[in-house]
Amino acid sequence: MTELSATASVVCPVCKEPTTYVYLDDESAVLSSSRIGSSRENTAPGRIVRCQRCQFAFRQMRSTPEQLRELYRQMDTAIYESEVRGRKRTARVHLKILQRYIRRGRLLDVGCASGFFLSEAAQAGWSVNGIEPNEALCAQARDNLGQGKPVQCTTLEMAHLDEGGFDAITLWDVLEHVPDPQSFLQNCRTLLRSDGYLFLNVPDLDSWPARVFRTRWPLLLPEHLNYFNRRSLRLCANQAGLRPIQFGRRWAWFSMRYLGFRLSQHRVPGSALLARIAKGPLGNLTIPLPLGETLAVLRTA
Repeated sequence: MTELSATASVVCPVCKEPTTYVYLDDESAVLSSSRIGSSRENTAPGRIVRCQRCQFAFRQMRSTPEQLRELYRQMDTAIYESEVRGRKRTARVHLKILQRYIRRGRLLDVGCASGFFLSEAAQAGWSVNGIEPNEALCAQARDNLGQGKPVQCTTLEMAHLDEGGFDAITLWDVLEHVPDPQSFLQNCRTLLRSDGYLFLNVPDLDSWPARVFRTRWPLLLPEHLNYFNRRSLRLCANQAGLRPIQFGRRWAWFSMRYLGFRLSQHRVPGSALLARIAKGPLGNLTIPLPLGETLAVLRTA
């Protein structure tokens, strides 16, 4: 697999300036299907480089789009699928966020996973479309949505979609995974109507969980290629022809069992005790948690 050399001169992908420094150097192993997704075997995020000018940060060793497509196609989804209750509750939160700004229309959810959010939106009267590169999750999304609700098993770049055909696009846990976030947002912009909305959430290096947990922050992951703060996200959006109209924080729902597992992977103090407690009756209890993400609502500029 071809990736950038850790000793190469690094230019920021967002502002194009060579004003970067090593933010974190925690192993730079090549990505594999066993290192991505909720079932990952290792959480070492690799060498993270950050730009002094725009504050965007990124994994220096980056796979090609073709390599990433194949990795996500065959990704193990067992642990992800075990969190159905929490993900359904998070999907309902996402729908409430969407409907604060627009009540009905044609919706595209990129990285739709098992389709829980699309299912909630369809029940609320939206005309829904989905994209999901993982074969197993895509099959589940099609089953959950039923006939007449198209879900393409591919990436945004390879999908067959109508330009200017959508009132809203959602990128829940997506932009941190793509090699070129600016081009990705530009592709989304071409798919939106002239008065369309784009909703997304991304890991925020300036959030309090990132500052408190530092190298043990649970969103430092090998498959996360990009890390933002509001400044860098605004710049990236503006360059793609999108105008931020709201920033906020997103809370997601997880079972106590999953939290114990994830926090233990990152060696967070107290996580071993939580993992033991979660093996009992409290393991299925779902709670909302702030992970340190920024939620952004964008409009076509």
